[in-house]
Amino acid sequence: MTVRAWLLLLILAATAACPLAAFQRVRLGNGLTVLVAPDDANVVSIRAALRITAGDEPVGQEGVRFLTQQLLLRGTAGCSGRELAKTADALGAVLQAGVETDYVYLQADAPAEAMPAVLTLVSQALLQPSFPEAEVEAAKEAALRLVRPLAPGAAAQAGMLAGLYGAHPYARGESGVGPAVARLSRAAVVAFHRRCYVPERTVVAVCGRVDVREALALATRLLGGWAPGSSAAVCAAAPAAQPDTRPRVCELPVSDCYLMLGFRVPGLADADYPALAVLNTLLGMGMGSRLYAAMRDREGLAYQVYSRQGQLLRDNYLAITVVVPPGRLEAARQAVLAEIAQLQQSPPSEAEMLRARRYTVGTYLLDHQRNRDLARYLCWYEVLGLGYTYDERFPALVERVGAADLMRVARQCLQRGSLSVVLPEGMAPKENAQKPRPARPIEP
Repeated sequence: MTVRAWLLLLILAATAACPLAAFQRVRLGNGLTVLVAPDDANVVSIRAALRITAGDEPVGQEGVRFLTQQLLLRGTAGCSGRELAKTADALGAVLQAGVETDYVYLQADAPAEAMPAVLTLVSQALLQPSFPEAEVEAAKEAALRLVRPLAPGAAAQAGMLAGLYGAHPYARGESGVGPAVARLSRAAVVAFHRRCYVPERTVVAVCGRVDVREALALATRLLGGWAPGSSAAVCAAAPAAQPDTRPRVCELPVSDCYLMLGFRVPGLADADYPALAVLNTLLGMGMGSRLYAAMRDREGLAYQVYSRQGQLLRDNYLAITVVVPPGRLEAARQAVLAEIAQLQQSPPSEAEMLRARRYTVGTYLLDHQRNRDLARYLCWYEVLGLGYTYDERFPALVERVGAADLMRVARQCLQRGSLSVVLPEGMAPKENAQKPRPARPIEP
């Protein structure tokens, strides 16, 4: 057994000795959920997650979710953004606001003794943002830089998502930002915050060296008076039944070609999600994966090759990325398709399955080393409706995945792919009379 395998087994044993039963979950009268995970680390991580997606945005306001979230830390009632940052700095705290595809969050990390003051700052940012006009304009400029990505990997992903999801908000990536963000006003941000930032959609996790009763009492005092809202349902519209398989090609000032092939696959809410995680590992995660072995070790086709699974609740994706010299693009595409076909036709060996399961569980557990990581996972699963205990159950679900499960998922999901290619300038097919604008996918 390799050293890495021994390390993963030790991590598994340590994790089993720290059950989630030590955690506390309380649902306040206004619908907000509080999770407290005490431990001996002399730090505390606070995460507030809200189930707000791009599907909550009114038509013509694509990007208001991202804008609102970025502005939470740029000023609150009676406190400018600069003053907020100086207060956090004096406490030794780091504050961060961000968006994921299926939710938004505020993250705060600080010394354990600063927990009451830091939770107060997070509560003020959630409940009392001031949305200064000047900050709104500055945030819009930052958001617009996401509309046309200039990095080749981001451009390839933009084309891949467009093919998979079409007009659905998922096509705009995690941020959900669209060109309409340039026209948004402060009034639109204020209205969005009033409608969507409600306690019923919110989960707050406190992880670290805290007294459980003190943390719960403080969260209740700070957030228990937050008035419930309408809690309007998140947009349930699904993407088109089938992805658009026509290739999307764009040119950028790069020297290599970037190929991204994406498929629609099971999401977190699907019973096949653990099988997808193992499939992703076997196919393209790590130096022992099939794609790496075939395209790097045996053929020397690619500089980089890997696969990545999305983490969406439903209508998820799996994307394969390859970076190759211009003359090897078609050979690389054929090699990817050959590996997919092989996986669909022949069951993996038990050695491959063992490696894939261990790698999947090991990397998952290694991603729980810090309190901020634990807070992120607990909030993520709880706010999406899976329950925070899914964090403890996931490794066991992965261990039960067999070769037949992998073949079934591969046959069902890896059929119709969305292909996106970024080429060096001047390499697009000659029939494209109009040269594409940077990072804007076009039909070849």
